[in-house]
Amino acid sequence: MATNKINMVLAVIMISISIIMMLGSIAMLILSSQTDLVPHTDGFRDWNRVMMILSIPIGYIGDYFYSLTTTGHKGLDNDKIGYLLLFMIGASFIWGRRIHHFTTPIVAVLALAGALMLVALFLTNKKLRNAKAAQKEHQHEENQA
Repeated sequence: MATNKINMVLAVIMISISIIMMLGSIAMLILSSQTDLVPHTDGFRDWNRVMMILSIPIGYIGDYFYSLTTTGHKGLDNDKIGYLLLFMIGASFIWGRRIHHFTTPIVAVLALAGALMLVALFLTNKKLRNAKAAQKEHQHEENQA
């Protein structure tokens, strides 16, 4: 079992990597369409979209580790989980449709992103079940008092 400090370090690292990948990819897409500072090729833009897709499950896995810490959010609403999963799958699908050239490295990274999304979905489901169990336990304690 990991300690609180290890979970916090993992959460900070994974969420930071996710945010840097997402913001960097969005910035490169904007720069490639507005200026001549970066290439304006389909291959360059495809890789930016692939990195945006890959950053989503990394952030969700980091969020799971954050929820394991003592300062992390413990209770989750069903609506929030639904919206989070809808964003993860929907955004990935939209960005994936904008990829023009599916080269072998892009397909390999997308397969990795798909595997990470399955892990993120499993961990999100586990986090939801833990939150429901904690809520039932809290209600049971209130009823006994």
